[in-house]
Amino acid sequence: METDMSLTFIVGSAGSGKSHLLYERLTNNASKYENRNEDYIALVPEQYSMEAQREILLASDRHGSFNTEVVSFQRLAVGIFEELGMTDIKVMDDLGKTLVVRKVLENCKKDLKYYHNKANMPGFVDRAKTLITELKQYNYRTQDLEKMIDDVKGHNILRNKLIDTKTIAEEFDNYINEKMITMEEVLSIFCNVMEKSEKIRKTHIYIDGFTGFTPIQYMVLEKLIKYAREVTVAITLPENEADFNGYNDRELFALSKETIVKLRELAIRNSVEIENTVIVNKGKRPIRIADNDELCYLEENIFRNRVLKPYDKECKNLEMHVTSNPKEEARWIANEISKLMITGNYKYKDIAVVVSDMEGYYRFIQDEFRKSGIPNFIDYKRDISKNPFIDGIVAAIEVVEKDFSYESLFRFLKLGITDIDREDIDIIENYVIQSGRRGFNSYNRKWEKQYKNISEEEFENINLIREKIIEMFSDLRNGLKLKNVDITDFTKCIYKFILDNDWQLKIQKHKVECDEAGRLDEAKEYEQIYETIIKMLNKLVEFLGDEIVSVKEFRQIVESGFASQKVGIIPPGLDTVMVGDLERTRLKDIKKIIFFAGVNDGLVPSANSGSGIITDMEREFLRSANYVLAPTAKENIYIERLYLYALFAKPTGKIYFSYSTSGTDGEVLRKSYILTLINRMFPSIKEIKESSKENVPGDITNITEALEFITNRMQENKSLDGDNETKQMIANLVKNREVENAVKMIIEGIYYTSRHPKLLPEIARGLYGNRHNIGITRLERYAACAYSQFLANGLKLSERRKFEIAAYDIGNLYHYSLELFCRKLRNKNLNWRNLTDEDIQKLVEECVNIVFEEYENNAISSDARNKYIANKILKTTINTTEILKSHINAGKFEPVYYESVVEHGKVDRVDLYEDPDDGKVYVKIIDYKSGSKKFEISSTFFGTQMQLLIYLGDVIKREQEKYKDKQVLPAGAFYYEIKDPYTNGLTKTEKNKIMNDGSLTKEELKERLACEINKKRFKEYKMSGIFTDDINVLKNIDENMEKSSDIIPVRIKRDESYYADVMAIDNKHFGELINYVSDMADKFKEEICEGNIDVNPIEKACTYCPYAGMCSFDVNAGDKYTEVPGYKLPEVISKLDEMYEDSEGEK
Repeated sequence: METDMSLTFIVGSAGSGKSHLLYERLTNNASKYENRNEDYIALVPEQYSMEAQREILLASDRHGSFNTEVVSFQRLAVGIFEELGMTDIKVMDDLGKTLVVRKVLENCKKDLKYYHNKANMPGFVDRAKTLITELKQYNYRTQDLEKMIDDVKGHNILRNKLIDTKTIAEEFDNYINEKMITMEEVLSIFCNVMEKSEKIRKTHIYIDGFTGFTPIQYMVLEKLIKYAREVTVAITLPENEADFNGYNDRELFALSKETIVKLRELAIRNSVEIENTVIVNKGKRPIRIADNDELCYLEENIFRNRVLKPYDKECKNLEMHVTSNPKEEARWIANEISKLMITGNYKYKDIAVVVSDMEGYYRFIQDEFRKSGIPNFIDYKRDISKNPFIDGIVAAIEVVEKDFSYESLFRFLKLGITDIDREDIDIIENYVIQSGRRGFNSYNRKWEKQYKNISEEEFENINLIREKIIEMFSDLRNGLKLKNVDITDFTKCIYKFILDNDWQLKIQKHKVECDEAGRLDEAKEYEQIYETIIKMLNKLVEFLGDEIVSVKEFRQIVESGFASQKVGIIPPGLDTVMVGDLERTRLKDIKKIIFFAGVNDGLVPSANSGSGIITDMEREFLRSANYVLAPTAKENIYIERLYLYALFAKPTGKIYFSYSTSGTDGEVLRKSYILTLINRMFPSIKEIKESSKENVPGDITNITEALEFITNRMQENKSLDGDNETKQMIANLVKNREVENAVKMIIEGIYYTSRHPKLLPEIARGLYGNRHNIGITRLERYAACAYSQFLANGLKLSERRKFEIAAYDIGNLYHYSLELFCRKLRNKNLNWRNLTDEDIQKLVEECVNIVFEEYENNAISSDARNKYIANKILKTTINTTEILKSHINAGKFEPVYYESVVEHGKVDRVDLYEDPDDGKVYVKIIDYKSGSKKFEISSTFFGTQMQLLIYLGDVIKREQEKYKDKQVLPAGAFYYEIKDPYTNGLTKTEKNKIMNDGSLTKEELKERLACEINKKRFKEYKMSGIFTDDINVLKNIDENMEKSSDIIPVRIKRDESYYADVMAIDNKHFGELINYVSDMADKFKEEICEGNIDVNPIEKACTYCPYAGMCSFDVNAGDKYTEVPGYKLPEVISKLDEMYEDSEGEK
């Protein structure tokens, strides 16, 4: 054994210069001539290797050396394997481990006891993989697990978990046995072969950047201490604690002391000399923060278990800021950095941002820094499973697996990675939704069904798009549908699919687009996507190639593999703001300013998710039995304090602390106890609430902020009266040609009133045709909102027609069934009054069957729901015809016309009655509605409900031509709701009144009860509408009417007058109202043809409007609804008197 082997500790507080001294020693010794044949290695954590190389280059006089190297534990092992000719060792990476663990779980699921039903749960593969990794890191083998199981008897849940863990671990080891090893096993093998290495025996090891080591790493360190020329370790431990005899697990530097104790034991065990501990910067303040009183006080006192005297000076180098949410926090940080840069005292590389929750913050920081033009490097490995090309592979397999289901196919097509235009995708999607097309066989033959809303040319294009889809997927489907095929063959199919569709070229195109748009992080991600895909396919073949699986299992394996893949981004330049987290990111170079964001309870210290297989309580129990695993959440809190301590000594100038009062989901958040602790140390620090600070011109540091500022100011004060600052800012902005258009757009948007200009009359006539083509429904839509009418009937925009039975389909089925029923009555010369129940049953069944056969919607006959709906339509139509018959039999009016075509449309039913005394002809019209519709006089007077009166006027006009010698008058216009109402039956009082009638037999009681229930049900069919106030005419509608009617909404007071809410109107005003509504319809037609498309909705029109996202109507931006006066009938009559008196006067 060499005599000059030694172990040296370099200790000092954070910021004292430990790393600098260590690298200085390394470079000085490596550069000496007599050491030219010796090797000098810096052993650091993997993520710190780049920074360590930079430190060594800066520390070296010659800026480099051939005998120095920076390595991690794994890279050191691989180097020695190469020296020893052990080049055939295959090392499994994290992706391979994920794939194998997933396969292993599938194989041994039947043998699992505790996790049998949980093995397929989302995330379980990752948890199992993490535990296997942890066991190997802590050097536990199968025999160790057996002993562990024996030692936990009495703890059944833990014991069952360990039994399942052993099963999984054994299956995992058996699967990879003699094929490959894990990354953790690399170190185990390294320990076994290290003594054979000549290189190690002439190597000087310098260790830096670690806060502690795992058991397997300690095993490696023992061998290094034993065989290497010397080992020097830099450890964070202040001078006043360097000479310790023991330590408490809860003290700040417990981990540092534990590391020193263990390494000393290893050196003593191997008879290696331990040199005197080197204390850096002895007796002085930490070099980095020596001139900063506040940070020195913080470093010296934070997390020490002693009573402190508060810092009694004004604190200038620590600030605390509060924002409303993480997005606002990121915005504030970007603004502050911009202000710092304006001072000219800083470069971007002088500033770092440390966040407590990178997953929750990095997108906000990325967006805000991009807006502010702040160059940055976010030290975070991104999840790429949602990248469209990665997702596209999983989606393509799913298309085949689920046989071209709508969801799977259009999920793939909408990723934007095919050669099919997005517009074509929308076109074929609309057809598929309407037709209900599903399955490969359906897509693989020409589609013949052409709907009325699709032109010949459009339908031909739909089939061309279908052919492109089939061509794209044909080979993939043929390959994946083969039986008894292994993963290698499946993977070849995917690779061919990628090649056939030019994905490498498309990925490169996406990368270029991101570069040009300034989205550099996305561009860097796309730069790695194709390589990641190919790596994944290779790993599938390497680790699972000969496994025979189903398409579903293959898709799940691929999905699981990609879910475990993350990509890191190389820093884009030297002068950038570093953004990292507390644990992973190593800020080795000097920073002047640090922003510590997200200092919230639950994040600092971080709360454990508790999602691991072995819980914290179980870990503590195992530790008590001398089985050490990874730290518990409680132990991590103490470890995290060491990271915080180091962070607080990083900057030379200032630390900005910030936290949010609520999360992105609105959840209330509290600040971390760390801030409370710092506040006690520095009482002069006051929290600054950024959310309450109003942005002022002096705070604006970039164009984005300036544009936001003028937008906000102009929304508050459009004229900018007296606001010269904002006017000046606008003037300055428009001088910049790149910004001028943005300013103009803001101004146009602020003054935009949501009122559209009129169409030219010739364009309007081209859209609508002859004014006589404009029906009542369109006029009512126009009255509710002119722009909605334009979109619906001018541009003919409509919602997607879906493969479903919608409410309007049900309404159509009712209408068509009743229409056909009435037509058959007329053709067979049958009279309503003479119909029997059998006649109604037979005729309705016949009509409903015909309607269902001829109805265009394919969904009607697609599944079992058809039978249910047919039965419902049949039952309701039978009830309706029976009620209509009862209504007709109750009066003297006779149905004369069905689906009668009049000037403005088609009337469902027209009933006439000719008075034998005076010869007057009275007209009653009925409009069938499948939904609830109540007559409202105010809506009629405004124009949104004029159908009944327009139709009534049209019929009266026509009948007057027929009855030239007689007076034709309105009797009423009614809505009849087609329904099958539910009634609660008789009340207890009503029932008792009948039951107490002793004169009735049991059968008579039963009939009487049924009769009363039917009467109550009959009332539910009462029509809604407007009618003449002539009581004699009304009694010819309902001869049973006394003080009220069960057929029409009439209620009469004792003095023979009508109640206020009754829509009874005298003949004079009835005629005037009909004329008024008819004139209003003509006026609306004229306005439509003149091109009026104002966005002028009434409030109710916007509630279910399908065009809400197109009109830009916004109440919050100052738009107002058109008011509908809530007139009652007497007010309408008064208005009519005013109008027609004026017109008489004019005459």
